[in-house]
Amino acid sequence: MPLEAMTGFGSARSVSSKGEISVDIKSLNNKYLDVLIKSQTQLSEIDILVKNLIKQEFIRGSFEVRIEINHESAIDFMINHIQLKKLLKTLHGSGFNFQQPTLQDITRIPGILVTKPNKDKLIRKLQPVLKKALIDLSRSRKSEGQKIQKIFDLKLTKIFSIMRKFTVFQKQASAYRKKILKSKHALLGLELSSDQFNQELDMLNIKHDFAEEVERISFHLDSIGKALKTNASEGKKIDFLLQELFREANTLMVKVDNPLLKNEAIDLKLIIEGLREQSQNLQ
Repeated sequence: MPLEAMTGFGSARSVSSKGEISVDIKSLNNKYLDVLIKSQTQLSEIDILVKNLIKQEFIRGSFEVRIEINHESAIDFMINHIQLKKLLKTLHGSGFNFQQPTLQDITRIPGILVTKPNKDKLIRKLQPVLKKALIDLSRSRKSEGQKIQKIFDLKLTKIFSIMRKFTVFQKQASAYRKKILKSKHALLGLELSSDQFNQELDMLNIKHDFAEEVERISFHLDSIGKALKTNASEGKKIDFLLQELFREANTLMVKVDNPLLKNEAIDLKLIIEGLREQSQNLQ
């Protein structure tokens, strides 16, 4: 399953002779799942519907849902006959020659014409539009995820290339340090016994041994590769693994005593930092 980003946009419209319903959804990065609903129709049933459908589809992200409803099923109109009778009685009692109220009369006086949301019809009309918008949003987030996947593939390839250099050097490390140590002693004019020289060389090999870091980095890279291929949402796990990878790369840079490899370790850290930035956008 391809990676899915937390950033995306989805929309859907339903237009008919009876009116229009539109839904626009924008999602951004968030460690948790947060939903903000903006609609002129303030119904708790709509809020519940939206949040439930989002929770079914997504793990985390900040969602802004805009709903516009201009549909005949949204509102029922009713005449408050009790209030209308009171009005007519008051007018007649006041001496007005008032026969039949017009629509303009009714709409001008509060409480006569009552509007009431038709919850059941509204939900039935809104639900398919909302689902289409969520499908569109999911498609958008997966498209962004594909871009992130390409970046991961490219940068992980570079990391593997760097780590091969460290693996090769491990086999030559003792001979390299032995040569450096001899050059240092010659420069300082020091003459050490074979035992003293070997003891100093052993200390250098222990101090600069990075075999454990290479092994851990390999383990973390393997775990990241598996997380990238899983069907579940692994954004948080990938971010955690990259944190651990960065720690090992930092230790590797401190331990390595070859100047060329130290530069490679710096590049390794920069690549991992770049991957961490990308992982912040993964669901």
